[in-house]
Amino acid sequence: MQGARFEHAAAELYAAYFDASMRADLEGHKEPLLAQRWRDSLDDQPPFDPQRPFRVPTVALSMQVAAEHQFLFVALRNALRAHDRLPAGLKPAVPGGKAITLLRNVMEHWDEEGGSSISELVETEYHRRAMDDAILIARLSSPDEEESARRRYNDEPMALHASFSVSKHQVTVGGFTVEELQEWLESLDAALRAALAEAGFDAPWLEDSIVARDDNVAWPANRFRGRQWQIPQVEIEEWAARPSAPQCDVPFEGLRQDG
Repeated sequence: MQGARFEHAAAELYAAYFDASMRADLEGHKEPLLAQRWRDSLDDQPPFDPQRPFRVPTVALSMQVAAEHQFLFVALRNALRAHDRLPAGLKPAVPGGKAITLLRNVMEHWDEEGGSSISELVETEYHRRAMDDAILIARLSSPDEEESARRRYNDEPMALHASFSVSKHQVTVGGFTVEELQEWLESLDAALRAALAEAGFDAPWLEDSIVARDDNVAWPANRFRGRQWQIPQVEIEEWAARPSAPQCDVPFEGLRQDG
């Protein structure tokens, strides 16, 4: 759940940065007539069209991403505690070995510059992956940005691991992709269920009711079993291009980005 929350929030912030960059380019474009034509083409789109550069990388959104980032590593540390309690034969391999634990320590104790966790972390493969990823992003901006990022992250490795990157295909944090972490968590879930079954316990599924005997009631046959981070969303294209009712705010789903 937390991986999905962080991935979605990070992608929203990335899209907002892109929109802000587009607005700045159009505002200061060297060919004003061409820029005006581009703006006019965007203004011709109907309301809620995802192609319009409406998003703003707000302080609030950046704070949410930072919080989801922090909570992701708290959740991963709890998952590692469960992993440690599994029988040896059921433990799935942890991505990067001890790197996740070290990353969590760095995130939790960010003000301990030069601590033992960051010293160990900079020696891992995942530190090198994170550095390569950050340098590549800086290089795409400019040679000056690349050199500045290289100096900064060499001098302040904690700043590197407190950051993340977003592409069109994946979100990367501390050298890990969220997809890698999700694959490990799915393996861990299966291993925990197997261990509990061997001990004579039935692990509940996420869609099970928490009300006693509720799932034994026959009627109705079809019920909505909500998973808060996967509540069905109405696609942007399905919203009618008309103002919302006076008593309603514009639905938040109309502002989100798919993909």
